Amino acid sequence: MNNQFKIVPALDIIDGKCVRLFKGDYSKKTIYNKDPVDLAKFFLNNGFELLHMVDLDGAKNGHPVNLSTLEKIAKTGIKIEFGGGLRTKKDLQKVNDCGANFLILGSSLLTNIEEIKSWESDFKNKLVAGIDSKNNMVCTHGWESESQFSISTVLKKISGINFSHLICTDINKDGTLKGPNFKQLKEISNLCDIPIFASGGVSNIDDIKKLKQLKNGITGVIVGKAFYEGKIKIEEMLKC
Repeated sequence: MNNQFKIVPALDIIDGKCVRLFKGDYSKKTIYNKDPVDLAKFFLNNGFELLHMVDLDGAKNGHPVNLSTLEKIAKTGIKIEFGGGLRTKKDLQKVNDCGANFLILGSSLLTNIEEIKSWESDFKNKLVAGIDSKNNMVCTHGWESESQFSISTVLKKISGINFSHLICTDINKDGTLKGPNFKQLKEISNLCDIPIFASGGVSNIDDIKKLKQLKNGITGVIVGKAFYEGKIKIEEMLKC
């Protein structure tokens, strides 16, 4: 990834449909009447080069599920960072073959570190670390399980692995439109030298501007609900 600050639109998928959750709760989902492929084309045509796609069915089930949707979106030409159920090399290969440009590893960071090291050469510059947390404790399996590992412990576990970037999501902020966890992001940026994408809580364009001013490793932001609910206009994101 280059050093330019990136605004990355999010596309969360359940059963082939575009949805948003509230604090990661599958029972509190909003289904948006938008075709995922049309949305991807819309973002691409408006100058966004990267899409953050999460297979929520895959995250819950432990293996990618919405591969046909991924394949269709990839054919639009937009670059995709894909997460949700990527826990084996076979899963990574499937998603890679369907057109994903970056592969987000979440739950496997806690259990498969040695295997992940062996995957580096097969998926060079494609691996992304996804750290999703509640109260500084990392969560797994579609955010439904809280681990016994703190963020700092996981950062130590993954040090030395050549990740393209790190996506940090505060689950307590995600889908709330109450602003990112700036304090936590600052702390994480001081603990690692991997480029960081902030995720969770973005409510307006001022949040994005504030994230840009943090610098010190914060190189991107993922925007979901704020866009879908009309809190941020596409024109604002393009000018930011």
